[in-house]
Amino acid sequence: MQQSIDGLLRSLLYQLLELDPTAFTERITPELKRRGLEQNEAWASSSDDLMSFFTSALSRALQKRRVQIYIDGLQECRETEEDTQELIKKFQDIIKKLEKSHNNASLCFSSRFYPVHAPKDTQNCVKIETENKGDVER
Repeated sequence: MQQSIDGLLRSLLYQLLELDPTAFTERITPELKRRGLEQNEAWASSSDDLMSFFTSALSRALQKRRVQIYIDGLQECRETEEDTQELIKKFQDIIKKLEKSHNNASLCFSSRFYPVHAPKDTQNCVKIETENKGDVER
C-alpha cells in the first residue's frame, strides 16, 4: 500500500484526520451518505476522491496550525514515472492554491538520484553533510 499513490494518499489523509477528526465527519461522512454507504462500510475510493479529501483535510488543518509534509523514497513507488510526476505536480498545485489563504504549508519530496521523478520545474537541491560529503565530492 505504501508503494502506491493511493496508499500514500490514504496514509497522508489518515495522518491529517488524526490531527482533526472533525474533518472526517464534516467532509467524508456526507460523501459516504451521498453514495448510500454507512461509515463502517468498505468503499472503493478513487485517486481523485482521495486527493479531494486530502485537500479538504489539509485546508482545515492549515486553519489551526502549520503543516509540513515530507515524502521520502519516491523511487520506491510502483507507479509509472509519469504517474509519480503527476502526483508531485498535484501536490505542488494544492500547496500553491492553499498558500493564497494559508501561508503555513510546506512540502518536501525526496528520492534517490535514479529514477528521477521530479518534474522539470521542481527545485532540486543536494545538501552536503558529513555523512554524504565524500559521495558528493566524487
